[in-house]
Amino acid sequence: MNINYYHKNVTPLGDATKDYIEAKLGSIEEMVTIKTTRVEIEQTKLGYFLKVELSNDGHTYRAEQSGQSVNECIDIIQEELKKQIRRSTEKERDLKERGARSIKKKTVIDEAARF
Repeated sequence: MNINYYHKNVTPLGDATKDYIEAKLGSIEEMVTIKTTRVEIEQTKLGYFLKVELSNDGHTYRAEQSGQSVNECIDIIQEELKKQIRRSTEKERDLKERGARSIKKKTVIDEAARF
């Protein structure tokens, strides 16, 4: 997975934090193939603010969260991204099924056919 990190008012992340982010986003990659990943990390007076953007062929998934630590934020972002991906795949599947049903209704069976 190709992850691009962008920092604002933060020193670059340590290896442990990067490994944690990659592990959490890696579990999302099991659901759908991801081409690019963009992680923006900003430190504010109240803690951290994270934005994550995943993109593949036809979809872009975004989530953002603020919290006291980067790990806390990435946990919540992971759940939000999984929910978005699940909703998107279910919607595509339902539309295919609905189209198949309408085609089935419109087909005419020959009167001479025996079943």
